[in-house]
Amino acid sequence: MIIVSLTENVTVIRLILAKHSRESISLLNNFSLMKRKIAHRVPQNPNVTKNRQMKSVQTLWLARNFFDYLLPFFKDNRYIKEDNKPLFIIYRAEVIDCLNDMLDYWTELARQNGFSGMKYAYQNLTFDLMPNRDDSRFDYNIEFQPSYAWNDLNNKSAVQKSKLWKFLRNVKRRIYAETEKRLGFDLQRYFNHKGKEKNASVLKTDYDEAWKAILEHIPENEKNIPGAFVGWDNTPRKGHRGQVYIGDTPEKLNKYMSKQIQRAKSIYKKDMIFMYAWNEWAEGGYLEPDERTGYKNLE
Repeated sequence: MIIVSLTENVTVIRLILAKHSRESISLLNNFSLMKRKIAHRVPQNPNVTKNRQMKSVQTLWLARNFFDYLLPFFKDNRYIKEDNKPLFIIYRAEVIDCLNDMLDYWTELARQNGFSGMKYAYQNLTFDLMPNRDDSRFDYNIEFQPSYAWNDLNNKSAVQKSKLWKFLRNVKRRIYAETEKRLGFDLQRYFNHKGKEKNASVLKTDYDEAWKAILEHIPENEKNIPGAFVGWDNTPRKGHRGQVYIGDTPEKLNKYMSKQIQRAKSIYKKDMIFMYAWNEWAEGGYLEPDERTGYKNLE
């Protein structure tokens, strides 16, 4: 994942390096002591079951362990911060149990470690479309592309704009999110897999049409950060069940990015763009050089 930071005279690409390690989920030596330290942070609601309360405690316990793992990266001078607040991006906020408790806890821990707090952003379309979502802890809503463009391209008909259609879609999103949150099972991915087994045909979408939707998209509010994408082809992962955006070239990327940079400044009032992606080879989104385009996408 990369964020393109825009200054007056130069575009600087800053990389956020995500590192997965067993250390990030390792258990602390004294589980009982950690539970006592953070249990008081969980609201004692008599309407919530004991198991639910315990799950909340365990979530915050893991959150503390993960924060401790991230802290050296936050303290690195190269890490992106705003007003002495590290920027942390969450992909699927809708499936995180005790989300607000966790984010409040991290903000408090950041202050205890010399920061002025935390800056949070989410980047998944599902959370953005959920009715009555609580995004009060988030400073930014990243328009993850081409997901937002796909949504705009496929919600134009009268039926798709109807209240009934939107209601049914919201019900489905809620069921998917709650199932994964409570059971850890990705129901949406399961049904997508089963559905496409019957229709063994790669889904093809026009690259120019997707970018047209991106450049016509109007931000919902001041939290939105504009997005962009190099390309998309997840057939290396999904085979005939995949999706490909057809027609991308370095020249088109240069043209569309130039326009999006101007929109970031004039419409979004932001100095950054979320770019998909630096090295997502399994989904065809990468700026790294390859045999087809060489260094042209970077140039």
